[in-house]
Amino acid sequence: ISLPQYVALDAIGRGPLTVSALADAMGVGVSSATRMVQGLARLGYVLTGASPSDRRGEPVAPPPAGGRPP
Repeated sequence: ISLPQYVALDAIGRGPLTVSALADAMGVGVSSATRMVQGLARLGYVLTGASPSDRRGEPVAPPPAGGRPP
């Protein structure tokens, strides 16, 4: 994984965040955070939920303890 992805995982590991909150914590735009979360989810490093109103409110959390990426 890249350094920015590692920083994102560190922030997410402290507790579930929305994509908007992750973007704020990392000092990046929401679109950049969204792409990063999508990549991490594809690798199995994070779980995402659905927000009915918009994707910026989508919750992002680490997988359950002991979970491993595929």
